Amino acid sequence: MKTALPLIACLTLAACAAPVAPTLNGSNRQPINSAETIRMFKQGAPTTQAPAPRAAMPEVFRYYFPVGGYTLDLSAREKATLIQRARSAEKVIVRARTDAKVSSGDDLLTARRRAENARLLLTDGGVEPQKITANYQSGGDYLDDNSTPEGRARNRRVEIEMIGRKPS
Repeated sequence: MKTALPLIACLTLAACAAPVAPTLNGSNRQPINSAETIRMFKQGAPTTQAPAPRAAMPEVFRYYFPVGGYTLDLSAREKATLIQRARSAEKVIVRARTDAKVSSGDDLLTARRRAENARLLLTDGGVEPQKITANYQSGGDYLDDNSTPEGRARNRRVEIEMIGRKPS
């Protein structure tokens, strides 16, 4: 009993010392915009702050391959457009994929060749190699349903993504 009494006293005092949670009643609310700002918006007057510039959406070029294919067969116009956009981008990401259901050595090699050929096409066109990132994968990252012939055809691809624009 002697040890219980001091313990109860300590707990009682500790409970009394706990901070009281604040209560909110909204009595001190203030409007965010002044009447003048609201009037300006209603009249369509220009604001004093320009809106923040929006980041440009990345541009993605997709190229599809026949089964086992890894050579990019582009028209002169497609090639010129791709290279011009890649040269003006801050960063270029090359992603090569296959339609394999399970990753295998042959499919991995095919995906790698697709990535290497796309990278080579870009660097031969004058794109700075240090701004190109390439990766490849077989058996996954499907764009479409891999159980249909049409879906598998869309999954055998290279995606070349242009991110940002180099300042002029």
